Amino acid sequence: MADEDGEGIHPSAPHRNGGGGGGGGGSGLHCAGNGGGGGAGPRVVRIVKSESGYGFNVRGQVSEGGQLRSINGELYAPLQHVYNVYMAGRQLCSKRYREFAILHQNLKREFANFTFPRLPGKWPFSLSEQQLDARRRGLEEYLEKVCSIRVIGESDIMQEFLSESDENYNGVSDVELRVALPDGTTVTVRVKKNSTTDQVYQAIAAKVGMDSTTVNYFALFEVINHSFVRKLAPNEFPHKLYVQNYTSAVPGTCLTIRKWLFTTEEEILLNDNDLAVTYFFHQAVDDVKKGYIKAEEKSYQLQKLYEQRKMVMYLNMLRTCEGYNEILFPHCACDSRRKGHVITAISITHFKLHACTEDGQLENQVIAFEWDEMQRWDTDEEGMAFCFEYARGEKKPRWVKIFTPYFNYMHECFERVFCELKWRKENIFQMARSQQRDMAT
Repeated sequence: MADEDGEGIHPSAPHRNGGGGGGGGGSGLHCAGNGGGGGAGPRVVRIVKSESGYGFNVRGQVSEGGQLRSINGELYAPLQHVYNVYMAGRQLCSKRYREFAILHQNLKREFANFTFPRLPGKWPFSLSEQQLDARRRGLEEYLEKVCSIRVIGESDIMQEFLSESDENYNGVSDVELRVALPDGTTVTVRVKKNSTTDQVYQAIAAKVGMDSTTVNYFALFEVINHSFVRKLAPNEFPHKLYVQNYTSAVPGTCLTIRKWLFTTEEEILLNDNDLAVTYFFHQAVDDVKKGYIKAEEKSYQLQKLYEQRKMVMYLNMLRTCEGYNEILFPHCACDSRRKGHVITAISITHFKLHACTEDGQLENQVIAFEWDEMQRWDTDEEGMAFCFEYARGEKKPRWVKIFTPYFNYMHECFERVFCELKWRKENIFQMARSQQRDMAT
């Protein structure tokens, strides 16, 4: 018998090991209706043991489906028992019992010298609730024991099983997504598997009660790590990210709602919107704690306002601090530097490149670009880079290329800034708020 690193256990034929993020407690297996496809995407599911074990569990549900059967001359869809595999609260895939049986046989062939635990037996007749519960717990224990062997949990067979193929990802069945909110709470929405970012966001907005104006100033983000979040593109599929990302900074979810606004003037116009102010406040408090906003000289006054929950006054004071409504990107290479990297900072007033070492240590040089110096910008998909052209004075325009995996997000930040600058120029903010107040009146 091998230990958790799989020593002494070897497949009977060569195979690739999957990589990916770590799991954690709260994984699970749930029985649900209609065995449609689960989370698709790269077949990379890494199973990591937490203090409470691997955390697989099973819940039961019965639905109609499958081949029609004739009973007394009437056609009926037979009852089916389908199990949804969850990890860290995220649905990975949907499987029937026979697919667990196939998995068991495939693993036994692949790892011939390993003694596998028993799979719950197959019953020739309809199962009672007690028998279904026994099977549920048996499948739970089976996954727990098998996935405790690293080489088995990372094998192609297990990866294929836990990350269903795109062929099964038909998007028909519903899934639940848990999303973190700026105030530290979470909200769960039920959407189709193939729902886009925009569709998921609209469901969240409706669930939390955002009005038609407020919804424009927040967006759905992916938590990359403890220091960076990325705005999801409108045509992405949040459910796929949800099941692929197991190392999120937010327990139980990698999806979060955050402010999507660079202009502080518009925030002030939303001071009469309790939900917007609450979200602005909690996100600002978190950004101060993480050091994104430099509030050293005003830290005492801000702390007092925080303790008294004077949110509007807290925000008014914090908006004058460096880093407010600024997005910092992780350090990366830039073609304007022969050695070292840059840290990119985007705000409504400027676009900055902070020089840093290749491991992210800040250096003294900072280049700041005014937005009216920007001529053109684009993305280089093949080179995974964001490119922009700027012109200063009488000098010839010059292109700069920033090599970052977040080039699309950087491009969207540029688009948003110029959009807001246009809104400011055309007084769109005040007009929209006036119309909303008129409607409310």
